[in-house]
Amino acid sequence: MRRHAPIGLPALCLAMLVAASVCAAGEAQGLYEDPLGRYRFSFEGEWRVGAAADAAAAPHHFYLIKQGVVAAEVVVESRPFPAPSRLNDYVKAEVEAVEAGSDMFKVSFATGLMVSGQPAVRLIARRVAAGEGEHRRETLAAQYWFTKEGRLWSLLVLTTPAEQQRSKVVFWIEETVISSFEALEPDEVSQAIVNSRKVARVGNGLAEITLPERWTLVKIEEDGVTSEFGTGRLYLFVVRNHEYGDTLKAVAHGFIEKHASLEAPAIGLEGDCDVGGEPGYFVILDGVRDQRAFRGQLIALTRDGHAFFLYGLCEVEAWPQARAWMTAVQYTFRFVEEEEAPSSSDAGDEDPD
Repeated sequence: MRRHAPIGLPALCLAMLVAASVCAAGEAQGLYEDPLGRYRFSFEGEWRVGAAADAAAAPHHFYLIKQGVVAAEVVVESRPFPAPSRLNDYVKAEVEAVEAGSDMFKVSFATGLMVSGQPAVRLIARRVAAGEGEHRRETLAAQYWFTKEGRLWSLLVLTTPAEQQRSKVVFWIEETVISSFEALEPDEVSQAIVNSRKVARVGNGLAEITLPERWTLVKIEEDGVTSEFGTGRLYLFVVRNHEYGDTLKAVAHGFIEKHASLEAPAIGLEGDCDVGGEPGYFVILDGVRDQRAFRGQLIALTRDGHAFFLYGLCEVEAWPQARAWMTAVQYTFRFVEEEEAPSSSDAGDEDPD
C-alpha cells in the first residue's frame, strides 16, 4: 500500500525492520490496557510491548506475542478520519495499491467482521522480501480497519513462522487480540476537542495544545500554560536548551525529579509513545501532595534542543474519569512551524503549582 499512508500495510511493514530495537516493557497474560487510555485487549501467550527507537513515523506500539515457538507482532495505530469519508473507499484504495505492488500479494479480503463493536474489514497479504531461495524471507500480514467516533483504527498482525503455520497464527490472534479489542476514546471527549477553538501556545509559539471550551486557562506564560478542569490540572511547559539528557526517558525523569510537585513520586508505567506524529516518552506516576494521593501523566518530547512537557495531575480517586480528558488534550499537541510562530526569547522553567 501507499508508503505515505501511515496506516497502510507498506508503511507499517517498517515494523519488521525495527523489531530488533523494540524496548520490552513487561511480560504477562490476560488483559492489556494501553497506559494512555486509548484501547485495551485480551491475549494469550507471552508478550512484550514497546515502540520503535527511531523514526517519528514509526507505529505507536508493537506487541510481540509468542505461543511456543510461534511469534507475531501486533501493531496498533489510529488517526482522525473525516466524517464524509467512507471506510470501504479507503480500504479499496489500499487493496489496489497492494495488488499493484511488486513485493506484496493479496491473499484474501473479508468484510462483515466486527472489531470494538464496529463493522470492520480484513486484508491478508503476503510480503516477499528481496533475495533468492533460502534468502527470500516471506511475511504474512493481516490488517484490520474500522472507524469509531471519528477515528480510523488499524490493527496489523505480522508473522513469519513456517508456511503451514502462518494462517493458524493469524486466526489465533484474531480469536484473542482482535476479537477482544476495545477502542476507548470516549465520544464526549473527542467532540469536546474537535469543536473547541481554545488553543494555548508556549515558547512564543513554538508549540500548542487545544483545550475543551469549558476548561479554564489559569495561567499563560512564555514558558508554560496551566489549564484546569473539574478533577485536575494539565500543564504544558517548554524548557529551552535543556540539559536533562540525550534520551527522551532521561528528559522525562529529569522533569519528574525537579518539577513533579509530588512527595516521593513513584513511577508506575512508562514507555515510548507517539504524539502528533512526534516521538515522545510517557510516564504515569503516583505521589502525595498536601497529604492527598495524586496521580500524574507526563509526556516528554524534544525538538531543536528544547524539551516540551505535557503534565496532567489529579487526585487518585478522579483518575478513571480524568485520564481520558488529559490524554485527549495531550494528543492535540503539535509543534508550530517556524513561519507560524513569532520570534521568541529565552525564559527559565517553573514548577507547576
